[in-house]
Amino acid sequence: MVIFVDNVDKFISFLNDRKELGREIKIMEIYSHGIIGAIEFHYGSEIIAENSYVHYEEYVNLYAKPAFKKGSFNRTSVDNINPNVFAHDAVITSYACRTGIDGERFAKPEDAKPENSLAQYMANRWGVTVRAFQKRSLYKYTYDPLPNERVSNTFRQERMESIRDREFNEKNGGGPIMPKGAWHSPTSGQTPTGVREGLVEYRPK
Repeated sequence: MVIFVDNVDKFISFLNDRKELGREIKIMEIYSHGIIGAIEFHYGSEIIAENSYVHYEEYVNLYAKPAFKKGSFNRTSVDNINPNVFAHDAVITSYACRTGIDGERFAKPEDAKPENSLAQYMANRWGVTVRAFQKRSLYKYTYDPLPNERVSNTFRQERMESIRDREFNEKNGGGPIMPKGAWHSPTSGQTPTGVREGLVEYRPK
């Protein structure tokens, strides 16, 4: 099931309804932008783009407008979700930038404070395993071969067809950006340096 989030409150209600419906969540994957301390479903405003180094709390206090707050999934959002909607062995994966750290400028890795990150907070509050990036996320290879990956002619042909479909849809009222879907999950980027590569696992403490 794919849920498009245009309002965090609706997303929270959707999750909380799972328990009443007898539909415990075992796997949840979040594809979104992120700033320190928040998964940003409304990322893209000039406010955020120009202040990408600010922490979520600073962003809210100094810059955020109500419309953008509706797209910010933060600690308050986590608190408003009933932990019982998740199965005991549930795994939550955030592909948003830097969900696994609580600092940006630091001299050594521990200064990034992964123990204070949103990922660790989710793990603690919900009693589940959370996987998240400590670095910024990189979507470059979702539609392209991985470095040194050998691909077949069929793969290349499907890729070209998908790109043509994407460009057609963009110019003709929207539609799936890649009708055949992504080929790879997002990977971790290069920054910030000094923290762990790839998805890092956070367990309840």
